[in-house]
Amino acid sequence: MVRTGKTGEVDPVRLGNRIREEIRGRCVLFGHLIPYALEEQDVARVVVLRCNPRVLKARLKSRSYPRAKVVENVEAELIGVIAADSEESFGHTKVVEFDNSDAPVGEAAAKVARLLSTRKGRPDSLDWLRSYDSPEKLRSLLAL
Repeated sequence: MVRTGKTGEVDPVRLGNRIREEIRGRCVLFGHLIPYALEEQDVARVVVLRCNPRVLKARLKSRSYPRAKVVENVEAELIGVIAADSEESFGHTKVVEFDNSDAPVGEAAAKVARLLSTRKGRPDSLDWLRSYDSPEKLRSLLAL
């Protein structure tokens, strides 16, 4: 177990150690803790699945997430926390952002597989903040 205490929080150092113990050879890992658990030499390529904050908000609300959790996740996506932390951990050239706002699961998986199989140039980073360029738009996004 890589959790700490009774809170259910995951210790990223222990998680990284566990991954390195268990995984041999090439594989695909997923999860938002990867940039905190692994190091640059541990990965060949990183795909960060992104979602338009308004779409993410609707998805989380439909799953009855608590208000605080919805706002926390929407804010993190709006400013690109996982993408930025992935670039910091693994380097700009290894990280690719993929807009997963509208693609059905199968289509998204196929696009990501194609992306991983090519070594072509890196697509531009996603910047949701440009869409929320006024206090009113931000309040509207973060209001529940």
